[in-house]
Amino acid sequence: MAVRDLEAFMRQRAAVFDPGLDVSPGSPFDVNVIQPLVNRLGTDPFCAALPDGRGGASVLLDMATSAIAFGKARVARNKGVPVPPDSVIDGQGRPTTDPLPLVDRHEGALRAFGGHKGSGLAIMCELLGAALTGGQTIQPEHERKGGILNSMCSILMDPKAFGDPAVIELEVAAVNGWIKASPPAQGFEEVLLPGEPEQRARLLREREGIPIDDKSLSDILAAAESLGLTRADLARTAGL
Repeated sequence: MAVRDLEAFMRQRAAVFDPGLDVSPGSPFDVNVIQPLVNRLGTDPFCAALPDGRGGASVLLDMATSAIAFGKARVARNKGVPVPPDSVIDGQGRPTTDPLPLVDRHEGALRAFGGHKGSGLAIMCELLGAALTGGQTIQPEHERKGGILNSMCSILMDPKAFGDPAVIELEVAAVNGWIKASPPAQGFEEVLLPGEPEQRARLLREREGIPIDDKSLSDILAAAESLGLTRADLARTAGL
């Protein structure tokens, strides 16, 4: 099973008032744990959500356990911009902001977020998402044929098993309101809850379209051409 969008899956579940938790192992080897020099894990995403009782998610945390997701490193490489400090190490284990060796040659690794705590969470996502579920873990005895292969462990919870869903909903809303009432840090206009930036970005993209850099567009067109589609037809379909 290829896990490409845990957030969308979790939003669908929140719409039917199911709190939930998803953990997934990642591949290929892109992340180093806190002590070893070399990469040993994938980005091992973690996702959890609580519904708002109105067909949406009240809070939705969807994150890689690496400091940045590999996709963010790829976007930085394609745009020709650096990755954030302390998010990537090079092939000798030294901090770097250059994403090109990692993305193009898989030299170096993404760093786990939060030091030993992020590493610990990544390891647990790997074990719960694959070893526990009977999926393919990242340990090297498994045959690998390239590409990305994920398993997933999902935990769905029925709020009625814990109490009155209406009371739970009110409590969640109260906690969210208390957090959002905090004074924002200098340079920021408001405090955002997990999932709010992504939801706002989704609405903006639906309204204004998705910006794409020249390198990413070229890669997409080249992949389509490799399947027998002409670049001219693709450009015309995309309105380019």
